[in-house]
Amino acid sequence: MGQLQTSTDKQQSKVLYSVPVSLNSVSQSSIYRNPQSTENLINTFDPNILTLKDAFLNSVKQYENNNFLGKKDANKNEYKWWTYKQILKMSEKVGSAITDKCLFNQSEDLNTVGIFAKNCLEWIVVEYACILYNYALVAVQNNAISHIVNECNLETIFCSEELIPQIMDIDNVKTIVCFSNSDQFNESYYNQLMLKGKQLIFFKDLLLQEEIHPYANIKPSTIYTICYTSGTTTTTPKGAMITHANCISSLTPFKIAKDQQLKINQNDIYYSVLPLSHIYERDVCQNMMVNGAGIGFASKDLASQKLDLEILQPTIYCSVPRLYNRVYQSIKDKIQNFDEGLYKKFFEYALDFKISSLCSSGENYKNPIFDTLIFNKLKKTFGGKTRVLICGGAPLNDKVLNFLQAVLCVPIIQGYGQSESTGVALSTEIEDNYHGTVGGPKCNMEFKLIDCPELNYSCMDQDQNGRSKPRGEILLRGGKIFKGYFKDRSATKKAIDKEGWLHTGDIGELQQNGSLKIIDRRNNIFKLPIGEYVSPEKIEGIYSIHPAISEIFIYGMTDKNYLVAIIVPEFSYFQNILKLENINQSSAEYIELVKKNPIIQRTISEALQEGDKELIPYERVNQFRLEPNSFQTLNLLTSTGKIQRSICAQYFKTQIDEMYQFHEVI
Repeated sequence: MGQLQTSTDKQQSKVLYSVPVSLNSVSQSSIYRNPQSTENLINTFDPNILTLKDAFLNSVKQYENNNFLGKKDANKNEYKWWTYKQILKMSEKVGSAITDKCLFNQSEDLNTVGIFAKNCLEWIVVEYACILYNYALVAVQNNAISHIVNECNLETIFCSEELIPQIMDIDNVKTIVCFSNSDQFNESYYNQLMLKGKQLIFFKDLLLQEEIHPYANIKPSTIYTICYTSGTTTTTPKGAMITHANCISSLTPFKIAKDQQLKINQNDIYYSVLPLSHIYERDVCQNMMVNGAGIGFASKDLASQKLDLEILQPTIYCSVPRLYNRVYQSIKDKIQNFDEGLYKKFFEYALDFKISSLCSSGENYKNPIFDTLIFNKLKKTFGGKTRVLICGGAPLNDKVLNFLQAVLCVPIIQGYGQSESTGVALSTEIEDNYHGTVGGPKCNMEFKLIDCPELNYSCMDQDQNGRSKPRGEILLRGGKIFKGYFKDRSATKKAIDKEGWLHTGDIGELQQNGSLKIIDRRNNIFKLPIGEYVSPEKIEGIYSIHPAISEIFIYGMTDKNYLVAIIVPEFSYFQNILKLENINQSSAEYIELVKKNPIIQRTISEALQEGDKELIPYERVNQFRLEPNSFQTLNLLTSTGKIQRSICAQYFKTQIDEMYQFHEVI
């Protein structure tokens, strides 16, 4: 017979994330829920707000004159803002024009609107036009353009001008609605579109629409968007159908949150930089909308984004570990370059003191004396007024987490989720001092673990002291779980079982405070001929902590006894060591250095040896090759910064074959 699983670990957390609400069994853990919702999951925050249309119209009513969307005026170096009321009017015009001009697409039982653009004000206007008039928004992603266009039968696509060349040759695309003004449009693009028989419409012309149609009747079960997965394990991403009810459920925990620092308010400003094509960013933006906050959009070029932050001074910033790791390394480099003396010693003392306080209490990311004298200058990294940072996509390394909280004087919340769970399903709390986890469920979700025998993870696992430490694949259930994959019933059945549980493919370890630690990935593993399974993401995470390694791709084969790696050296790290003046990362001189310089080769070898200390022998890299260009530059990453493994393996096939051909290990 099963028993309720409880916690008795000596390491105490200030937060109890979840409690068991069922019995466990031999092959699965208890079901865990937030203490706030042990009886029933809570999926709505207002009985009159059941769809995104309800939520948007309610926000316009409450905050009509508040600044809603802002974009930078490059000429004046300031943000120009549009109010909630203005955005509603624009959305009504665009939605009515979509109907009148038949700018929607029909696929199965859905009327869809396609969009292929970087984050911008027009993106959100199109989104709310779709919400008001019942069109399912399909965001096209760089890693699967033709697949998405053809599967969703997207004959019309709203598009940024600079992305038009990527879709103009797709036969299925008949009409492009361009966000640029006609008087600024690239004449070459225009001529090519005319030759190909494509229709070109300018977005600003839709805003001249005179007749405004009545809003559509939207139900909670109505499909709001088809959001394509990042496709890290396959070259054909799947379209997750997400409903209005999913989104309202996602908004609920933050609307009813008791922690005032966690609550979003109408004075908040959010900096939108992560791609809106993924549900993670849209989920955050919808949380801003429902609370009357403002959203400022990032400049398209990375070089301008530092100035964006100085001008906008956001209070909330959201990104992925890749960016936070770069900020961490940048600040570390500044510290390293301090002149030896009293100031550097004082800085290091203050930093050690704050990190120690964070680890013991979880609250002292602020210190009036040290912050005034030292750290407030570094806080300007994100504009100077940031009150909370959010990290999603993957767990942030503990060392990086504590360091950034100390030097930036703000808490960092970590979240975990998937497209299939409408973004974040688990998250940490601000006051928690128990690091290394992704927190626990909010009031709208529940989870359990199931055994993963091929990786030797069991819900009956114990720690070194013989206490319960369940480990297994994470299963999620609740109001945020998607409806299914578009045109793929077979994949839907594999993802969601008969009891409504979403099988995430991620391996979690249940902590004593009811939080989860992500320790592995079931779907990205491969088996070596010695019979052992290897998780490349886990190994990459360990090696990439070293400042000399910018990016790393781990590869293994079922008929080879060892692992190999493609490594991108961290340019700034070697720029200092080799004193590379007037050389940039893309220069021919640097590319030649990466190939031949013995210092770079030796340093990377030593970095791998450091990582080896955390790995068992068969997980260690035996051979590596260096790549001077970033994976992002080579288009080997998804838009959320994850490695596209099959594409990466194909791109580096020559180097991989070479490493296996000449270095066989018995």
